[in-house]
Parts: sequence; C-alpha cells; structure tokens
Amino acid sequence: MELKLILALIAVAYGVIGASCLMWPERMQAYAMRKSAYAPPRYDRWMRLVRSPHYVIYLQIVGATSSSAAVALLLVLLKSFRAS
Repeated sequence: MELKLILALIAVAYGVIGASCLMWPERMQAYAMRKSAYAPPRYDRWMRLVRSPHYVIYLQIVGATSSSAAVALLLVLLKSFRAS
C-alpha cells in the first residue's frame, strides 16, 4: 500500500509539472529570466538557453514527457488496484 501511495504522489508531481510546462511556458520562461538576472557568470551558457526562443519549445517537450509519465504511472496504479 505504501508503494502505491508513493507512486500516486510521483504521478501527481509529474502531472503538475507537465500541466504547468504545457499551459504556461511563457510565464515559466519569464520567471526563469527574472531569476537569471542574479545568476553568477558561470551559468552564462544556461542563461543563454533560458533567454532563447527555443526555451519555450524545450518546456513544452518537458511538459509532454512529464504528462506522459504521469499517465503511465496512473495506468499502472489503476491496473494494480484492479488486480487486488
């Protein structure tokens, strides 16, 4: 039962990450850009990615992957509840 609860919490976390990355990628980019203003120079390569227009596409890919993982985990959980 504990394993099922842990898997459910992981599925919820993946679902929240996926939904936010798919629904608000521009907001997440703006937040990352605000935070990058205070970043030390050693993170310049990462900050160039955050400031690029490709970052929104990257967030959407992360969102789709995370949502897919959430759905897969939920299907596994439903199958295990049905079997027991």
